Amino acid sequence: MSTLLGYRTREEGDSQSLREPLSSPTHDGARRGQTRGRLSITQAHDQIRRSLSNEGRVKTCRLQTTNTRSNLSELCALVSGAAFRRKTKEAMFLICGAKSYTVTPTRLPPLVSERAREVADRPDPLIKYSQMVSADPYHPDTNKQGYIDLGLAENRLCQDITTEKLIVASGTTALLDTLAFSLAEPGEYIMVPAPYYYRINNDLEDRAGVHVLEVPLSSKAGFELTVNSLEAALTLARRQSKKVRGMLLINPNNPLGDVYSESILIECLQFAFKHGLHVIVDEIYALSVFDESTKFCSILSLHMPDPQRVHFIWGVSKDLGLSGYRCGVLYTTNDQMLGFATRVGLFQLTPPLMQRRLEHVISDNDWLDKVYFPAYHTRLASVFTAACAKLAAMGVTVHPSKAGIFLWADFSPVSTERFDKREGLPHAREEELLPFTWLVPPRHRI
Repeated sequence: MSTLLGYRTREEGDSQSLREPLSSPTHDGARRGQTRGRLSITQAHDQIRRSLSNEGRVKTCRLQTTNTRSNLSELCALVSGAAFRRKTKEAMFLICGAKSYTVTPTRLPPLVSERAREVADRPDPLIKYSQMVSADPYHPDTNKQGYIDLGLAENRLCQDITTEKLIVASGTTALLDTLAFSLAEPGEYIMVPAPYYYRINNDLEDRAGVHVLEVPLSSKAGFELTVNSLEAALTLARRQSKKVRGMLLINPNNPLGDVYSESILIECLQFAFKHGLHVIVDEIYALSVFDESTKFCSILSLHMPDPQRVHFIWGVSKDLGLSGYRCGVLYTTNDQMLGFATRVGLFQLTPPLMQRRLEHVISDNDWLDKVYFPAYHTRLASVFTAACAKLAAMGVTVHPSKAGIFLWADFSPVSTERFDKREGLPHAREEELLPFTWLVPPRHRI
């Protein structure tokens, strides 16, 4: 159905009343020289706004609708909102020349909350660079100057793979969000050694409003984590009146691929106990250690001076290559933390059918220990060695990772362009960040 909308307004200071009926918009609008066009509902708001900015009392436009009655409230809102911004006292519009409606302009509420707008407006480097890569992808024949995507966390090494203190949720992202909500107030901080997985900022801040306090690690020292670096970051934060509630360790580290030793983990626990801090340990790559000389030590195997402030998380997305299953687990002895996680668990539940399927996978110890993990570790080591050799031939230095499905490389010797150091990898000090980047120069292929 084609619906003709006519309306007129009374500006502030006008004595004219709009209570009298509105004449036929087709005839009256044409007589006053107003333009008409066939518009969709989504275009009506802009048309009304432009019309209200012109002189004259009667404006007309033609709307394409399928049901006039169902769109009546929307049209009222469009006229009302536009009139409010023009400081209009009243607005009248006519449907099909049969009945006129008078609307008193009101301020329309925002479409989303302020915190939703803040999250949506927050810069996301991955989106920016993903769009750049997808718009100009490398191809060996048709686009040799295109970008090679190294930002895709995809595990293709395992495509052939056909409790009381535990909380199961839809991945470690959901669990970090839950931990941030329960352990800190909005505006408070959690310490994270840098460089770190950039999404940690989103996991802690987007909904819980908890900030990351970066603990810069020196590239000259091989990005080694020390208690001295933790103490320095905490001291500086307190001087700046920042309230720190805990620390987050990703072990093995993402993106460095380092595996924390038993001694440094014990020192971190003692540091946290000394300052009354929570310790969150994300061991999502615990079973992805491919260096045979490296021994992985889980935080759960150590003595904890304050066990109620230690929280362990793990998920199936990396070690088992099952990111689509959306399943992660939280282990904590903190009963209040467990109570909160249980209450909000309905919002981030792993479907029971997925849990049942995973039960069969992780219960097959014989297959996991004798088939899956030996093959997985062999392939990880093989791919990492091959990638390092190829990069070394191009003059690129790679950090000696021991675990994970990624590598940390220095492309500065072969880079023909410099990325904005504030945007490339934003979670390390600038002097420690460069010359690292996560995009391969266009002329090189791995």
